[in-house]
Amino acid sequence: MDFLKLIKEAGNIKRKLKEVEEHLSRQKESITHKGISLEINGKGEILNLAIDESLCQNKGALERTVLEAVNRGTQKARDMQKKALQKITGGSDFPDLPFMH
Repeated sequence: MDFLKLIKEAGNIKRKLKEVEEHLSRQKESITHKGISLEINGKGEILNLAIDESLCQNKGALERTVLEAVNRGTQKARDMQKKALQKITGGSDFPDLPFMH
């Protein structure tokens, strides 16, 4: 493969990855878990968080439940990232891309 073609292809890949990242920032999922509701985007950023008042009685239970809900949301974000990447790679996986953490 000639060098100029390789550089051009790298530029195309970079552009597609930027498009995927922008798409993921707009894609949202809602998660409800044991009285905790949160909304997360495809980049893994938590956009909204709501906690049922009944959970505020027990600090330890609240902390555990928040962590569980956030972890579920993070997994949903990873799933969205994987799905978006598979669309542009024809099903290939590329772990450790900048927005997949």
